[in-house]
Amino acid sequence: MPILHQPGHEGQMDWSVHRVMIGERCQAVHTGSIVLCFSRWLYMHFYVDETIESVIDLHKRAFNELGAVPETMTYDNMTTVGFHNKKGEVWLNPQFEAFARDYGFEIIILRPGSKDRHGMVERPFHYIENNFLAGREFENLNDLNSRGDRWRLDVANLRIHGTLRERPLDRLKREQSFLKALPHFLKNNYYREVRRVVSREFCISLDTNHYSVSPGLFGKEVLVRLYDDHLEIWIDGRLDCRHTYCKGKYQRQVLAEHEKTYREMTHQKSLLETAFLRLGQIAHSYYEGLKKEKRGAAGYHLQRILRLVDRYGGDVVSGALATARQYGAYSADAVLRIIHGKRLKQKGKYLAIPMLSDKNIPESVRAWLKACAVEKHELEEFDRMLSEITTEEKEK
Repeated sequence: MPILHQPGHEGQMDWSVHRVMIGERCQAVHTGSIVLCFSRWLYMHFYVDETIESVIDLHKRAFNELGAVPETMTYDNMTTVGFHNKKGEVWLNPQFEAFARDYGFEIIILRPGSKDRHGMVERPFHYIENNFLAGREFENLNDLNSRGDRWRLDVANLRIHGTLRERPLDRLKREQSFLKALPHFLKNNYYREVRRVVSREFCISLDTNHYSVSPGLFGKEVLVRLYDDHLEIWIDGRLDCRHTYCKGKYQRQVLAEHEKTYREMTHQKSLLETAFLRLGQIAHSYYEGLKKEKRGAAGYHLQRILRLVDRYGGDVVSGALATARQYGAYSADAVLRIIHGKRLKQKGKYLAIPMLSDKNIPESVRAWLKACAVEKHELEEFDRMLSEITTEEKEK
């Protein structure tokens, strides 16, 4: 007979190892999961290990999002939490026991062979593997967790549960009042965490309002910690800035230090644009493509391309811009590869472009070089210049 779980009474936690494509390599990740038995609300996070630090971090993340804890949490035998010893006694990890005491939940270690008793948390691992992970590739662990959070919020907890025939989120609303509130000393430090991508105006959007971040973070994903009286914006494990909440809607709050840096960067970008457009008409059209492709990061590529002008000369760079534009390759790396006579890689495939460093330059390439005003150099001199690649660029 199936166990009838009362709302707010039990949560279950377990691990599962999955093979995931990260950075074009298949790697093992440790998926930690917590499920509330009544609502089937699912929380998951991916780690590189199953240490006590990772176990506690998983619980903190889940309870912080809930703003509450269940009365009990059940576990299979694991040394990071506890296990049944040969005498039939239960040993609890002192560090985790202290953590559970602070948060106010009871630890239950299931006896060996009680697999069916822990099915609430074990069955979703198959769902995670075949619905979320299958066929997806991720840039890094942060990307994996970020997309996992979105999938969990938008798919897993909003689907019609196969057994309950209800959405876990709807059942969680009924269960919420039965969960135990976080202890008072934790409430002061309690925050809810959301992820946002920094806009080209160097702001994150939250409830129709916009809050500034340090200029230079355009396109980056940041963590926003929402406290009762303020919010904090974090990136790569460090605090970037704090804001008080806007009063009202559709407002933009920019910190003074951000405004100053933003003005300096805007002025610098204007100088870069002026210098770049002096390369001629090809620079104008290439810059338009660069802005569409790289958006707010276009200034970074302008700066790098201008450094190539200092090194190789405007004629050479203009010719490389013409070829890059022809193949729709808008980046400083693409321009550099063309100058060095390397093939361009677009969408995982190498494009067949003229190899400029070949000794036997085709007539079509020779004509192209002349059109870029390279004819004032001897072709041998041009070849010699292309062969001067720094050790750093070779490694790239």
